[in-house]
Amino acid sequence: MSEYFNILFISEDYVKNYSPLMQNVDPQMIRMQMFESQNIDLNYIIGDDLYDEILDQYEDYKDAIATGFTGSSTTYVTQDNQDLIKKAKPFLLYSTLKNSAYSLATKLTNKGITEQSSDYSSNVDYQVMNTLKKDWKNKADNYGKLLIKYINDNIDSYPLYSDDDSCDGGASKIFTNSLYLGKNI
Repeated sequence: MSEYFNILFISEDYVKNYSPLMQNVDPQMIRMQMFESQNIDLNYIIGDDLYDEILDQYEDYKDAIATGFTGSSTTYVTQDNQDLIKKAKPFLLYSTLKNSAYSLATKLTNKGITEQSSDYSSNVDYQVMNTLKKDWKNKADNYGKLLIKYINDNIDSYPLYSDDDSCDGGASKIFTNSLYLGKNI
């Protein structure tokens, strides 16, 4: 699997502009969660082969820009893959928020794990944080389902898409909700 730490499909600005995340949050605080949302969560939805193809195309495009290329991105990244990433952005946003809930509230220091605070604010309790995290997870799950539907509706454009774990369009392999619906009989 590809390991491109500098290729992110959403930016810190995108996360801050389309979420409750404050503008003054240090980009390094969310960059790793953006990478994990992409490298773990998105990769799981679309499969290694399609994910690696998209990363390779964006890496080639990035390298071309570094050497002076000024043409269209479709020279390196197919329009289908650009459309897929555009469709994946809301999923990546809520996945990033879900993944960053604890790291934004805590700090790892040489003294251990501490809660972050300031003079003019106080931290929410973990029950509120867990409620927010569940809400962001539910939104990420729903956007993930829409992404799978999009791929399945355009399956001819994504021959590398793999859904090895299920035969229902991928939805069963990744999404669960928090509702208890009773014991299966």
